[in-house]
Amino acid sequence: MKTLISLFVIFSLSCFAQDFEINKITLSTGMTSLTKGLTLSVSFNQGENYLITEYNAELGQVLYLVKLSDNFSFGPTAGFLKNVLWFAPIITASFFNDHVRTLHWAGWSFGNCESAENEIHARYCFSFQSISILVENFEASYALQHYYYFQPEHIFSLKKEFNLNDKFMVFFSGGYMLMAEDPLWAIGGIYKFK
Repeated sequence: MKTLISLFVIFSLSCFAQDFEINKITLSTGMTSLTKGLTLSVSFNQGENYLITEYNAELGQVLYLVKLSDNFSFGPTAGFLKNVLWFAPIITASFFNDHVRTLHWAGWSFGNCESAENEIHARYCFSFQSISILVENFEASYALQHYYYFQPEHIFSLKKEFNLNDKFMVFFSGGYMLMAEDPLWAIGGIYKFK
């Protein structure tokens, strides 16, 4: 199932992305609230609209963000988590010259991702609400995450980016999941094509 979904996503993107230009590629590893292990992300843009694909051992997703105004973007997202399909609308906002960002994301799955059981009917899967403050190449974030029947999670994180040249940067992040009492970390590299 996962291979079939991956092939479908690749085929769809190759058709859809013909009018898009590749913007950046990110390769990262670590343990975050949304990903773990080696993760590949490829971002395309068409003017101010973005198409982002991400893939790792448990998660594959596609996000399409349409810029509605100077401050807001909206779009659909879909993918699989532990071999279960999910879909979700997403809204992002930025204020004060992009120094404050928020993300609002809620999704449904066709089955239970924790048990990797597929169903025909959609059920509530997750909600992820975050706010970030960005100064220079430093980002401080707080997120409230709901996931199925688990207790809500409060996530705190710090991220620092280092520009190595005009095209390449590396980043380091650390964080903490309050209810699970789990530390979070990630390191990675970003190559920008523009």
